[in-house]
Amino acid sequence: MFYASFQNKADSIALPLLNGLQTVAEKRGVAHKFQLNLRFSDEKQPRWDHTFIDAQLEKYKDDIKKIWVCGPPLMEEVFDASLHKLSEKYGLDFKT
Repeated sequence: MFYASFQNKADSIALPLLNGLQTVAEKRGVAHKFQLNLRFSDEKQPRWDHTFIDAQLEKYKDDIKKIWVCGPPLMEEVFDASLHKLSEKYGLDFKT
């Protein structure tokens, strides 16, 4: 699972690389091993909060091997705190 948040598409860093990784995973038949989740603030998408993270972990709990997070400091702090709180519930090997 890869969660990346940017202000907008024009200012996103490495977006072509991330999309390319997703394409490679799909072409190799392993799309379930790399799921890209993008959020662009200028599109007024809801913020990723503790409830969102809990729901994502519940939805993918049997398939998650690693979680990568890339975004502004506040978003990374929310993920860090939430993953720490939820690590026992989902049996995560939590490391920052």
